[in-house]
Amino acid sequence: MTRDDPAMQEFVDEARRVDILSAFERAGGSVSSLRRQSHEMVGPCPVHGGRRDKLQINPRDNVYLCRGDDHGGDAIGLYRHLTGADFLDACEALTGRDRPRHDPNQSPQQVAQRRAEAEQRIAASRAEAEARARGLRVIVPLRPGYGSSDMVAHGADYDAALLEDTERVLRAEGVRRCPVLSLGGDVYYAARLARRDPARITGILACAGMLPLTRRAQFERMDKWHRFILAGAKYTPHLLPFMVKAGFLLARRIGKGGFARAIYGESGADIATFEDPEVYEAIVGGSEVALSATHSAHEAFARQLVGGQLEDWSGDLVALKGALPVILMNGAQDPQVPRATYEEFRRDHPWIEYHLFEDAGQLVFFRHWRAALDRLAPLVAEADAK
Repeated sequence: MTRDDPAMQEFVDEARRVDILSAFERAGGSVSSLRRQSHEMVGPCPVHGGRRDKLQINPRDNVYLCRGDDHGGDAIGLYRHLTGADFLDACEALTGRDRPRHDPNQSPQQVAQRRAEAEQRIAASRAEAEARARGLRVIVPLRPGYGSSDMVAHGADYDAALLEDTERVLRAEGVRRCPVLSLGGDVYYAARLARRDPARITGILACAGMLPLTRRAQFERMDKWHRFILAGAKYTPHLLPFMVKAGFLLARRIGKGGFARAIYGESGADIATFEDPEVYEAIVGGSEVALSATHSAHEAFARQLVGGQLEDWSGDLVALKGALPVILMNGAQDPQVPRATYEEFRRDHPWIEYHLFEDAGQLVFFRHWRAALDRLAPLVAEADAK
């Protein structure tokens, strides 16, 4: 079946008729990022970034123009511009239905699989595109022992090496001031980095933040997988390398998807978040530096856990009080930081800004990344102002 076929032509025409602002939002854009200028909506282009009004959308004529590359077109063109989707994938996303079947031998299951794969490819770029549209530059330092990076020598301080590497990356990238966005227990590294380099770090936004664990009950409340690893690191550190290696081997055997479902099985919010194609692609694809066909970061992961993050690092945290903002965004269904532990954090450190999302768990960032970017914006603005 070709585009000359009447059914295919109607399918493409239906996609072209989609309201172009709706196409912008379906591609991950936010209309609130645009402002009206005469009969057009203008704003930064999510693809080209920056803060200049490079993107012009004309709802009246249902067309767009990007001055970043001087390309324009209809709703299909805008969707492809923002997501990198191919032509027919874009039409499917805009119409919400499958393309006319061109292969009569293709089963419904094959059609559904191809569509799901296309949606995952498209969705993976949305958060990055919005960050660029907001003028944000995201730098993710690769930790020692992950991907192709060298492992820290035995007997050396892993935490110190990680922090030194991060500082070198920031210097090499010419970053003079910036906030830190951390996930889970990495708020420990964010706090230590802020203490080592207070002139550079303007704030910390900790998603699913795990503050110092100062009570045995805080380990006992965790769901079984998190308790197995973290309590093991805390109370039987000599066994941890074997426990972590076994976990990585299990993930390799049952697949990353199956392993994630096992880890988050008791958190309905996390399972629902993980099954979102955008999140699934981000986690499964993004974890290649930790576990792939050619690499396993089990040793590095174990070295992190037996470092300082499971000790009482309250001194490093309290030292930041009044020096810079520290913000926690947590999910009420977090299997590692359940509500009771979160409330203890609030009582122990009332000076920190707290946000609790009832519909989220440990994957709160992946469910509410727009809220995280909103809260990050003033910290970035402060960094840019100095």
